[in-house]
Amino acid sequence: EMGQELLASLHGQIEALLRQQGMSKGKLSDRIAALRADPAQSYPATEAGAAEALAEATRMIEEMRARLPSMFGTLPRNDVVVRRIPPATEQGAAGGFYDLGSIDGTRPGTFYMNLAPGRQPERFGLPTLVYHEAIPGHHMHASIQQESNLPLIRKTLWFGAFNEGWAHYAEQIADEMGVYEANPLGRLGYLSGALFRAMRLVVDTGLHAGGWSRDEAIAFVVEKTFVDKAEATSEVDRYCVLPGQACSYMLGRETINAARRRARSALGDRFDIRIFHDLILGRGSIPMYQLSAN
Repeated sequence: EMGQELLASLHGQIEALLRQQGMSKGKLSDRIAALRADPAQSYPATEAGAAEALAEATRMIEEMRARLPSMFGTLPRNDVVVRRIPPATEQGAAGGFYDLGSIDGTRPGTFYMNLAPGRQPERFGLPTLVYHEAIPGHHMHASIQQESNLPLIRKTLWFGAFNEGWAHYAEQIADEMGVYEANPLGRLGYLSGALFRAMRLVVDTGLHAGGWSRDEAIAFVVEKTFVDKAEATSEVDRYCVLPGQACSYMLGRETINAARRRARSALGDRFDIRIFHDLILGRGSIPMYQLSAN
């Protein structure tokens, strides 16, 4: 039910955004497909195109770093850099992932980006990927946890709903910071990412609790997220072998948002978003029931 409600809301926001950009004709799915097929939204499948994407991601990280103090009191001491997933492994790799740096700072955290032909992100989708994997996403929570005074075991714990939930929440934080004010199509990338995470709530529970068939799930993904059948099939097969994992992103984000609403309601004018974020990150990765109880 949460997923269905979020899907309806996000479809409405995407429709409104496209109309504001003059893209109002045809079905929503056709307009999204046309945008994704637009060569202007792709990085060239060349070494120069890969270098451009890496440079763009690095620039986004630098710009975000300057914005962080408006939302966070505690910042990671270790740096984060962008690297290309090695060509030898990129065909079987995800679109991007994060690798934690060393605790002494001699090795920075690394956001690895897939730049294989046909796998690289669209231009409008790159900002959200950067904010999810680097700052204020995975690098933020993982480095602060590693650099904290928590007991060693607490520095190494990974609870999927917290870690992926925080990274998805970080995408929302970037939007709240106003990073898309001059880049409305970048905001489409953010909304499209949220759409995917909302869809997962419906499909994962449909497969594992609702009696859905694989074909039903694939058809739902195509209908609601506007991806092609091949991508939808890959996603559904992932959900089949990892029950519940696909729900962690949106459930984690919404649990953090609920805690934020409770804190704001209780504190009123005394609420400080920077203190809230420091408290969330300062305890390291924890189960969602603990976050909900505090």
